[in-house]
Amino acid sequence: MKRLTLISILFFSGIMSVSAEASTYDTCSDYSESSEMVMMARQNGYSLRDVMSHTVNELKNIKSLKADERALAEEFIKITVIEAYNTPLMETQREKEIAITEFGNTMYSNCIELFDAIKNDP
Repeated sequence: MKRLTLISILFFSGIMSVSAEASTYDTCSDYSESSEMVMMARQNGYSLRDVMSHTVNELKNIKSLKADERALAEEFIKITVIEAYNTPLMETQREKEIAITEFGNTMYSNCIELFDAIKNDP
């Protein structure tokens, strides 16, 4: 469970560290790394229930979040964790490493596309 706590902390520090000075690429890179940690937990056999529960509980410990930020973070968590658990559990270590990397790449790409859509929406 300590490793899961570390994953949760890193996940939230990546998502919640977004500031006005952070570039889209930096923000999406942090999100991608956090997503890879979620997939790593999935590929290491942690249950969906445990990962979801633990990450949401860790979110409650971040007192500086406003209600709307907390709601957004919960949505990011839910989407990311469920998407990771929709990926099959791989058998070999190499397959697991590929799944983790590919998941991070997909989440990075999705994040960039989301920021682009927001910037281009009048």
